[in-house]
Amino acid sequence: MKKITILFLALSFNFSSAQFSAFFSFQTDSPESVVALMDNMMSSEFGKKIPARVSLFGISFAGYEKATHMVTFDFPTANALQSFMMGTASTPEFLYFQSMGNKISKPINSILGTPVMMNGDYTKDNVFLFYYLMVDNPSLYAKEWSSFTKAYNKNGKIPGSYGLGANISGRDDSSHLVWVGAKDMVSLINENKEMLTSKAFGEFNEKVKNIRKVIKTMMVYRIKSY
Repeated sequence: MKKITILFLALSFNFSSAQFSAFFSFQTDSPESVVALMDNMMSSEFGKKIPARVSLFGISFAGYEKATHMVTFDFPTANALQSFMMGTASTPEFLYFQSMGNKISKPINSILGTPVMMNGDYTKDNVFLFYYLMVDNPSLYAKEWSSFTKAYNKNGKIPGSYGLGANISGRDDSSHLVWVGAKDMVSLINENKEMLTSKAFGEFNEKVKNIRKVIKTMMVYRIKSY
């Protein structure tokens, strides 16, 4: 897994809502081997020293998306992220696990992003819908998205976490990411259907239709967290 998908999310100073999240997106035909490799890495002395909350996710209902899985590293601070990227990621232990990963997977994407906003505790969610967007007016979109979600969720309609992130580097076909999470797929699908057919979403969509384009969507489900 040589390429790294990194999305920076603006959250609080703990692993339940990390300051920075690194997403390693990849394709594999051997998911059971990926789980075994992750278990071995995280149970090693090296893995225990990683200053991040680590999770393995599967990707489904993603259209022509080539990635089948992603590993996320949630860092509490910029210093923790730098320590991992500039130090831990170059150690013999990490390079060994990376070489093992390269034998059973193929890297797909690499993005560096920055926080915009987030609500809820995503560590309690097990399944997410990701919306990759190309936004022409980021400040206006963020304002309208914030107004919409606050108004729509004033009675707690959204079952889990939701947020907006923006890309800094590695921008290709998308500039932003919106996600909505829930504890289970039934809750996520039912609420997403209700939200997308609501009057509030219709009004929001009308306001932003000329400044954003939905590039792709996918469902991401938690396999394991360490």
